[in-house]
Amino acid sequence: MLPKETIKGITLGCLCACLVVALWLALYGDIGGMIAFHIIANQKWYVHYIPFGIDAFLHGMALSFAPDRILETLSVITIGLGSFLLIWKSTYKLCALLAICGLLTLQIRGMDGFQNGAFLMAAFALASLTATACLKNLPNILSLLAFGSVGGIFLVSQHALSSPWGQTLAQRHAAGWHLTQNDSVDFARTIRAYTRPDERILAVPYSPDVYLLAHRLPIKKYHAYLPWEADYAAHPWHGYDRDLCVDLPKDKPPAIYFDSWVIWGVHDPKKFMSCVVDILHTDYTQMPAGSSVYIRNDRLAHPPS
Repeated sequence: MLPKETIKGITLGCLCACLVVALWLALYGDIGGMIAFHIIANQKWYVHYIPFGIDAFLHGMALSFAPDRILETLSVITIGLGSFLLIWKSTYKLCALLAICGLLTLQIRGMDGFQNGAFLMAAFALASLTATACLKNLPNILSLLAFGSVGGIFLVSQHALSSPWGQTLAQRHAAGWHLTQNDSVDFARTIRAYTRPDERILAVPYSPDVYLLAHRLPIKKYHAYLPWEADYAAHPWHGYDRDLCVDLPKDKPPAIYFDSWVIWGVHDPKKFMSCVVDILHTDYTQMPAGSSVYIRNDRLAHPPS
């Protein structure tokens, strides 16, 4: 059992950390907004769009060396090894077990898509740290294990299917890497030509790279708009409204990047954000035709000098 002084120190450390975060939010952020958009929206609406629960967890923990499961299997093996070493070497077995249970909760959303990226990183990190601690007096074996791990990951990467493309590394290299679906269009140059550096733009449903390449900030409250955000918009929490269909008509940005990507092949943005499509048709013009860049009509007639 942990000494009282240790428990007291851990508790005070947690309280201080929470106090620092709360102070930062109070000064620079919004505690209510954080709860509304990172907790309420996720737990009440996002949960309907992803696998969540014991079935998804067990599916993600199943071992298989098929191309679409090999990376997942490697992470399950490494977290198993890391967990064994942690419990074996720990003085406080119960604390070690609680830490492992905490790491396993990262897999509760299953392995589909990007849902368990944190689990993959935690699995490899746990195995690396525990193996290093156990072999710290055996540097030659530790070095051999390090090189072997890197080599193993390299070999696995040759056969694993990547998400979301469902292609092997060789297939991805053959297809080439393109930042946007409209790789023949210099969208960033077009956006910069019709907007000033201090003006904000909108990229929907989800293209955060556009802001970086165009050197423009997103409009306030919205850097993306996905189906669960539309669900939240219809059911806001305690006055924390966030509805693009309400806010966009009030303040239309000079440029909008609209990617007609169907989310996960199921959710069509033309349906869950049809209001944006309507505004694009009435107040914006595609530049050039067929691209994802839409310039507001009045700005098109009078571009910034």
